[in-house]
Amino acid sequence: MPYQPCDGRVPGSMVTWPHLVGKPAAEAKTIIEREHLEVTAFIIPVAVQPNASAGLSATIPRYQIRIDVFRANRVWLYVNDDRRKTVAVVPRIG
Repeated sequence: MPYQPCDGRVPGSMVTWPHLVGKPAAEAKTIIEREHLEVTAFIIPVAVQPNASAGLSATIPRYQIRIDVFRANRVWLYVNDDRRKTVAVVPRIG
């Protein structure tokens, strides 16, 4: 499906999908695009970089292909580099 032009309105009522964290990327993409027919979900691999001083891990994009322009018909799906390519960060419109 070609990427559709955006008129700036957020389609539907959902703008985030916290319940998809940990799900396989392909499944998450299907769910999001089925719930919002106007939305295209893009899968982006991430790398996890440990932050020892804070005791946390920071998720950062492995490939800098993300565009910092808000689009109401786009969702970034940041996925782990595991066998199932699981969703690492809450997907959101943008």
